[in-house]
Amino acid sequence: MCRRARAGYAIGSFLPHALLGVAVGRFNYGDIVAGTGKSNAFNAGFITGLGVDWAITPGVFVRAEWEYVASAAVGGTISQINTDQLGIGVRF
Repeated sequence: MCRRARAGYAIGSFLPHALLGVAVGRFNYGDIVAGTGKSNAFNAGFITGLGVDWAITPGVFVRAEWEYVASAAVGGTISQINTDQLGIGVRF
């Protein structure tokens, strides 16, 4: 589960923005060599990122966004994820 907030400032037809949030996940992990592990381990992390919206017309915009998600260590391993998104939207 991820919850994030986005804030930006409009500059002409562009809206650069930053995002910040939290992520909570449930993991199953194990160590084959040591024979240890855990099922249904909950872990929390944070989300951050940058993006920009560009109003092509008054009713259509393009969005580009980068997001980074990192969680605390689970079984000695830290998870880090980088994603890029590109989309088009229509305002009603």
